[in-house]
Amino acid sequence: VCARVLGELFNAAAIPSSIVFDEISHILDFGHDIPNALREVSNNQGLFAPHGNISQTIHEDEELEEEVEDEEKDQEDTEPQPQVVSVSPLSKYDPRVPCDIDPPTAVFRIKLVCTILETASSHIVTANNKAKLEFALASLQRYLFTKISLPSDV
Repeated sequence: VCARVLGELFNAAAIPSSIVFDEISHILDFGHDIPNALREVSNNQGLFAPHGNISQTIHEDEELEEEVEDEEKDQEDTEPQPQVVSVSPLSKYDPRVPCDIDPPTAVFRIKLVCTILETASSHIVTANNKAKLEFALASLQRYLFTKISLPSDV
């Protein structure tokens, strides 16, 4: 109901488009703050290091096969470690960061954003809002990829 009211307020020109797009981003980002520990681990991995900082050399095929076999034996002996999600140093939020209030099976936020966009679609799709709309849709798409399954009505 609140999402539809927000869209109707925009349609009636009672609120500007910036409020609509801010609310969409708040809906998608809430609870998915990147913790400092994850940011530090991600930075230490060097995934976003400047190009040209090559720290590994390519081994011959035979040596590579031996290393793969050794790694497989080591992995069988130890418990699987959670994989570190690489995050951009410029991001404040990431939907891949686990959140208690937004489990991977929850689709409530998706339905909220879709309701807002559906209600305001007749007036929000303009040349002035093109960049904001593209960013909002890209954020929604990134958020959708974090979900295990999606409802058929989305």
